[in-house]
Amino acid sequence: LPLAAGCRPSSEGTGEGAARRPDLSGFRITIVQTGGIAGVRRTSSVDGATLTYTQTNGRICAEGADCPAADSLSGPLPERDVRAVERLVAAQWEALMQDYGRSEGGAHLFEYEVEISYAGRTKHFTPDDLTLPPELGTIRDRLFQAIDSARGR
Repeated sequence: LPLAAGCRPSSEGTGEGAARRPDLSGFRITIVQTGGIAGVRRTSSVDGATLTYTQTNGRICAEGADCPAADSLSGPLPERDVRAVERLVAAQWEALMQDYGRSEGGAHLFEYEVEISYAGRTKHFTPDDLTLPPELGTIRDRLFQAIDSARGR
């Protein structure tokens, strides 16, 4: 098919443009969100190597109890969405501290267990709603938006 004047074919996935794009194979992020007024547990993961997400939703259970997920889904995630999350991580990677602690006596807060693998390194964080820094909150929000979009929400 002929190209319209002034248009060029996309170089996405081929040629020079693709060579400069970061490799996503070592990028993985998992966020476990627990608590809130309803006592929920939501685990959300994105795997850059497979361009997929998984998400399970359920309730908090007693330690050691086997509580089945109420909802569990997985599927493909568009590369642009994985790259959007990866770019946020890349921009904040060095500034992200290893941990932010948790608030004492906070009722109905969400607590988070976050694990991010990027550039051959892994960081683990355990903040709550009050100690979650804005940059990590932005990463969390973008991850949740990407999964919700893939799920058709």
